[in-house]
Amino acid sequence: HHGPILREENGKRYAIRKAGIGDVHVLTQVREQCLAQNVDEYRAALAGCHTVMFNHLFGDNTGDIGYISAGSVPRRPDGYDFHAPVPGWSSATEWGDTLTIDELPQAIRPASGFVQNCNDNPGYCGADDMQVAPPYPDFLAPNARTLRGDYMHESLEYEIAFQPNKTRLTPEIAMHIATDCTDLNAARELPALIGLADNESGFTELREVTDVLTRWDGSLSRDAIGAGLFQAWLLQPFVWAQLFVGTYVPATYGATAPLAERFPAECAKALEDAAEWLQAYGFPLDVAWGELHRLRRGSVDLPCDGGLDSLVPFGGRLNEVDGKTTVTFGTSFRSVVELLPDGNPNIWACLPWGNADDPSSPHYADQLPLAARREYRRVPWTREAVEAEATAEVRL
Repeated sequence: HHGPILREENGKRYAIRKAGIGDVHVLTQVREQCLAQNVDEYRAALAGCHTVMFNHLFGDNTGDIGYISAGSVPRRPDGYDFHAPVPGWSSATEWGDTLTIDELPQAIRPASGFVQNCNDNPGYCGADDMQVAPPYPDFLAPNARTLRGDYMHESLEYEIAFQPNKTRLTPEIAMHIATDCTDLNAARELPALIGLADNESGFTELREVTDVLTRWDGSLSRDAIGAGLFQAWLLQPFVWAQLFVGTYVPATYGATAPLAERFPAECAKALEDAAEWLQAYGFPLDVAWGELHRLRRGSVDLPCDGGLDSLVPFGGRLNEVDGKTTVTFGTSFRSVVELLPDGNPNIWACLPWGNADDPSSPHYADQLPLAARREYRRVPWTREAVEAEATAEVRL
């Protein structure tokens, strides 16, 4: 067999095989990545393909940038769906050799001037001159994209178009893009949803509800009126099953009509149910988004910007007792780095859930307010800067 047997059922044994298992060169590769001084050295460090598959976006202080979807990827035979079990008794399903670095999706010094990835297919990374261009085999890169990736691409393309000589973004613009909390479902779905209350649509009883949505600016900021109602609509079973909230969208997504145009009666019922759901918890229809969307850790409980389909993809678990969502996943770390010729970068960062797991530590939740406000802290880089901010020193 090809690996440890995990299960026996109906006379069959199910084994699992993992790419790269037993490869002892992983740490050597990671060390070489950390020591790389420029784009070419970083690509050379990845050339052994010893780690698992990752999106690598990298740059140096000369202005060169690159992207490689790199890792240990075995060549798979055609005709099988390797997302599901395949016949382990047949040599026809046997893995081939590992793809070389030259076969992996990549763009080094792309003419577009930027690379990005929001859990997308490498073909959507934003580079317009991929050295290894799509389409890719399904085992290498499924044809999947996200609303976040599309929006990030559009934002970077727009900003770069207005930069002199298309050379660079300012740190301030980069911070703004990385914390844009526009609801990426609203632009397409909201107008048709509001239109349900028009006399011609026949759902005029929803006008009180849709009036709240007309006051919404489409952002998932804490003070946004209408965001909570729209998010409650997205969570209704029919809507959730039809849309692709927080996950991959198909290639045909852009050509598909808004849901309320295709299923007006079902969407009207879902909007009515969303309104009743809010009111059942004692919330007004125009409840501010931050009342429902919370960052909580220890004694800290704050209204939180962002949501699943935004560039601040904070999501979490709904508390069915109070109707509020506590954020538990999303942007677990955020940073903006400005690489400078002298080798000392300017760095801004935010680690929402802190540097400590001990609730008694002052660093357990000290960055949560920054995360809630979509702000950053300066990160010391030089020895002098670190020593200036140090609160304790431990000698080993």
